[in-house]
Amino acid sequence: MKYDREARRCALQAMYQFDAGSLDDLDTVRETLDGSGASESAREKGFALATMAWEFRDESDEIILGLSPDWPINRQPMVDRNLLRLAFY
Repeated sequence: MKYDREARRCALQAMYQFDAGSLDDLDTVRETLDGSGASESAREKGFALATMAWEFRDESDEIILGLSPDWPINRQPMVDRNLLRLAFY
């Protein structure tokens, strides 16, 4: 259970960095996860989860927009929208 929680926490951290513009420097994202205190396997699983969820963000954003038309994705706090994207994936 702790391993899954650590992996999800790492995934959210990576998604936040992707959304903030660090997608071009994946090594920096990995280095940040190295300092997270999570096990190596949890960091790798979290990074893989984040990259896949990020790849499908356009699809998830469409669904999220349909469920929250008065609160578009670009107005949502970065943590909230990335948590929703991870949940969608």
